[in-house]
Amino acid sequence: MQNRRPSIGDQGLPADWVRPCETEAAEDFPPRVPVTSTSLRSVGYNPEARELDLEFKDGRLYRYSGVPPEVHDGLLHAPSLGRYFLANVRGQYPCERLC
Repeated sequence: MQNRRPSIGDQGLPADWVRPCETEAAEDFPPRVPVTSTSLRSVGYNPEARELDLEFKDGRLYRYSGVPPEVHDGLLHAPSLGRYFLANVRGQYPCERLC
């Protein structure tokens, strides 16, 4: 099984930086890393709050609460991030659309 790692964004920005929603302060978001996926653009995780932030290719950003670290790690290393998301995150944790 191939490990999928976060990749550097198209604009040569550092891998740990992705611009948050323009209407929100950057400190309201954990650092997000760009990912290689057909559905997701970036993934962020706050282990203290157990919050997983997922930015989709169309720009929507969602926060999932109560997500354990192993689910975040599993997402980053899944062969298909979209399939992992559908099977292990969507519908499993409370969700809030941030933008």
